[in-house]
Amino acid sequence: MKEAPLHEVQASPGEMLKALREERKLTVQDIAAKLYLDASIIEALEQNKFVDLTASTYTRGYLRSYSRLVGADADLIIAIYNKVAPGPPEIIPEVRPPAQISSRDKPVQAFTWVVLLVIGLLVFSWVRSNYLVDEPDQPAEAAQTTAPAVPQPIPATAAIATDLLADVAPEEIENEFTDTVISPDHSPIPAAGGDLTELVEAGVNAALTETAADATTQAAAIDGGVAGAADNAAIAQGPDLLKLRFTADSWVEVTDRDGHRLYENLARTGDQISLSGAAPFAVKLGFSQGVILEFNGEPFDPAPYSHSGVASFTLE
Repeated sequence: MKEAPLHEVQASPGEMLKALREERKLTVQDIAAKLYLDASIIEALEQNKFVDLTASTYTRGYLRSYSRLVGADADLIIAIYNKVAPGPPEIIPEVRPPAQISSRDKPVQAFTWVVLLVIGLLVFSWVRSNYLVDEPDQPAEAAQTTAPAVPQPIPATAAIATDLLADVAPEEIENEFTDTVISPDHSPIPAAGGDLTELVEAGVNAALTETAADATTQAAAIDGGVAGAADNAAIAQGPDLLKLRFTADSWVEVTDRDGHRLYENLARTGDQISLSGAAPFAVKLGFSQGVILEFNGEPFDPAPYSHSGVASFTLE
């Protein structure tokens, strides 16, 4: 766009922009509509009320967009603004007198209570060890003499066999044994206890085998559930990705689906920005001709949404 010449040098950027606007026969509302700004912001810029605006970074972006719209030299406008813009307030460090530590301070009181507590525990331990213990220590030999013998562990099959034999009445065992010895028609049964033990061991082994099979089945079911949960987690989709590369200075605002502001600043030439979040993204560009966009790996052209260099659109 060809820059319009200034017929007279103005003292401030606001007056220069206002003169160019009136020369083009545009109203404040026309400028506000084309820049997607409130009319009060345009009036504040023309009246040099920069203190009423939010931040110097916003003000520079507004001035640059306004300059391009009316054909002024944006760099010249920004240079004049930097000279007349109010500087940051002077920070005066607060001087405080050095604090004096007294016995009423909470740290001192806490330390005192800790010391008193430790002293009390030491006194109680000394009194207990000297006056409260009346029983003499037993000799080590007496302890070894009176110590009961530790029984050896009984195998599982032998223990089960013992329980089964205990359930049988002694009279039944004696009568059965007597009948076997006296009766001439029956031969004695040798090693009856051994046969019973073998039967018990066979039953126990079968029960243990079934229990192990059930445990294996449950473990396989748990492993399958864990694998299914892992597959479901792998299906979850990641966030959307927006990449911006700048060939010229431009103001950028990006907001995600939940209204969180992902980026809001003045990007410089050569900057590359990558933003991730939940689409749709609301994007505003102060100078769309100087921005190259890529949304989820696909290039996006903001030209159809651009008005005098300012673009506002939504990426879904």
